[in-house]
Amino acid sequence: MMMALCILSADEHAHKHSTLKEHIKACIMTAADISIFSVQEKYDSSHLCQHIETLCFPEKEALNIASELTQRGVHVFFAGDSSKGEDDCQGYVLLQKTTLSISIKKIVVMPTSRRQGIGRRLLQSVTEFATEKHIGVCSLNVEETNIAAIDLYKSEGFSETVRRRDFYAIGRHALHMEKVMGEA
Repeated sequence: MMMALCILSADEHAHKHSTLKEHIKACIMTAADISIFSVQEKYDSSHLCQHIETLCFPEKEALNIASELTQRGVHVFFAGDSSKGEDDCQGYVLLQKTTLSISIKKIVVMPTSRRQGIGRRLLQSVTEFATEKHIGVCSLNVEETNIAAIDLYKSEGFSETVRRRDFYAIGRHALHMEKVMGEA
C-alpha cells in the first residue's frame, strides 16, 4: 500500500469558506513508502478527516475539523492510500503550532488501518515539521488506558510529564506527554 501524507494548515487570514488550496502549506515525504499526495485546487479534504472523527469519537468528543482549520497555527497532516485516489484518508493528526511549541490536539487512525504504521508515520511527520520550524517542544495528552498509543509515543521519544485527573470526563484521566526536540 502506498500511503500519501499531506499537511493542511490554517492561514492567519483564512476565513470559513477558504479552499483547501489556501490551507495547504506543504506536502512532505517521511519515508520510501510515503508518497506526496496530489491536491486539486477545488479539493476540500476536511470532510475526510471529519469522517474518521465521527467514526472514532462520541459526538461530545468529536472535533469539527473545518472549524479547527480556521484557528491560527492549526495544521492537519493526513495519510491515505494513494491507489484509492484523493478521497481516501486512513488517519490524521491535528496540531496547533506556536512560535516555540506544538500541541498535538488529536491523532487518529481508522480502526481498520491500525497497527500498520500509519500513526507512527503521522507522529514522525509532526516531529519532522517541528524540527523544520525550529520548535522546541511537542506535547500531547493521551487517555491513560490507551496503552498502545502511550507505547507509540514513548517509542518516538515522548515522556510522561504529568497525570491530568478527569481530563476527558470524570474517571477518565490523561497523561500529558512531551518531546523536547533535538533529543532522541
